[in-house]
Amino acid sequence: MCAEIPAMGPDLAIARAAAARWRKRAAEREQTRKTLDHQPAGHFTPIDSVDRLAKRAGRGRR
Repeated sequence: MCAEIPAMGPDLAIARAAAARWRKRAAEREQTRKTLDHQPAGHFTPIDSVDRLAKRAGRGRR
């Protein structure tokens, strides 16, 4: 005999909290998108952290 396994489904509280965070950051995402849309190709912005730039520079080098 097997022990009954509870059904695993989405936790609605977690999903609602994630949706609330998404809505709360809408203006920040829009500002980031606008900043990136107006950057010439190959230029970096304050959005690009030093760590992110270092990872990008290291891509393709093997």
